[in-house]
Amino acid sequence: MLLVILSIVLAVTIHFRHFYELLLLGQFLALRKSSAGKLHRLAYTRLYIVFIGAGMMADLVMGRYIAGFWRYNNYHLADYVVLYAFTYPMAGIVMVQSFLTVKQLPLKIKDRPSRSHTLNSRQYVVIIASLSVVLVESFVGGLVSHDQGLMAYAYVLAALIACLVMSFATALNNHGTLIDEVRGQPLRTLLALFTATYFNAFLHEIPNRFAQEWTYINFPLPGWHIFNIPAIILIGWPVLLAFPLSVYYWVRSLHPSF
Repeated sequence: MLLVILSIVLAVTIHFRHFYELLLLGQFLALRKSSAGKLHRLAYTRLYIVFIGAGMMADLVMGRYIAGFWRYNNYHLADYVVLYAFTYPMAGIVMVQSFLTVKQLPLKIKDRPSRSHTLNSRQYVVIIASLSVVLVESFVGGLVSHDQGLMAYAYVLAALIACLVMSFATALNNHGTLIDEVRGQPLRTLLALFTATYFNAFLHEIPNRFAQEWTYINFPLPGWHIFNIPAIILIGWPVLLAFPLSVYYWVRSLHPSF
């Protein structure tokens, strides 16, 4: 927890441009102290490997090269190595730990866990294929018209499709998915999703307004801000939890003992 506090102090007082790495490391260490936030060692390894690739695709390819939604300030080659080898994988793991920790909190909510899959294989294939068609149309339309709203829509669609693919893979392993959990325990799961998402959103984004490690550019609804954070970014933050969790449920399906 001391690292979390230190990172925020450094961001606010001296605009330390690598506050985020300290923040994530502090969160990771703090969350590992809880029984829910401490994952199996092999789970960490699998999540780390997947999140490296996902981070490069979501950030380097889609977020910056294609859509140009943000940039990193005063970054050099070594900084980008740290970004993709540490920051993105660690951020994904922290999001998973946050959700599991919040979900473990005692709440007077009575839900009935689902014992059957919400979607069958045919439904997964149809939904993924249909959304993929819409994704291509939105992506091409955004590129041709230079419409950042369409590009943002395509970005979210791509993340949603990735979540569905991971959930499909999990279901094929005959294991419960995040979708199944939302169906079986809607109040508890949705509350945990909302809390973990926006606790991290404000914890990560507000100090960055001082440090300016990254800057959002060319985003839709530029006049709409919450605590000086672009509203469209906060609207999109749930995908930063949904995808890591979908990967975690898949990893867990490979080893039910986790």
